[in-house]
Amino acid sequence: MESVQRELMSVLLGKIHSLGLISKTTYLNAEDGLYSGKGLPELLGPVRQEKEAGGDGYTQGAR
Repeated sequence: MESVQRELMSVLLGKIHSLGLISKTTYLNAEDGLYSGKGLPELLGPVRQEKEAGGDGYTQGAR
């Protein structure tokens, strides 16, 4: 089941990249992350550190 999830994420990343919504570097780094052995929840977690983000995941004052 996990391989199906990884394949689905790979296809979605490819589509997002082909639409120009993410850069090639972001796409390649995300692809590397998919197959690096990280679990999907860890890979899809927030990029910011906990102390930087509020409880809702946004930084204060961001608009």
